[in-house]
Amino acid sequence: MAKILVIDPSPSDREILERRLKEARHDVMAIANPFSGLPTLWRNRPDVIVLEEVFPSHPDHTGAEAIADLKKDYPQAKFIIFSEAASKPGFVESDKARGADAVVEKTAHADCFNAVVAEVAELLQGRMIL
Repeated sequence: MAKILVIDPSPSDREILERRLKEARHDVMAIANPFSGLPTLWRNRPDVIVLEEVFPSHPDHTGAEAIADLKKDYPQAKFIIFSEAASKPGFVESDKARGADAVVEKTAHADCFNAVVAEVAELLQGRMIL
């Protein structure tokens, strides 16, 4: 079981992703915004952080920028950007260059949530998660 932190401004997307990851037997915490500070109750370091690229409450900041800050607190974590913006040309390469380990396009189809769960499993493959 891995510790997963989901950061997404959409309540429905957070809920679906949290449920899918829990069904995959992960310990999951979900929050809406990386810029307001992380909850102090999240005492154990997450193994994977899944975050949106676009935060309407902070239009001048991006998920990729948040990765730089989050890596300071969670240097061992893997990062997945989960965003509709992933369909833009050059987006994947740009976010990977800025620290994302993977990028998954968020679509209107439920399969995109399964793609995140699969990406989490791939990033954790070979790592011993207790």
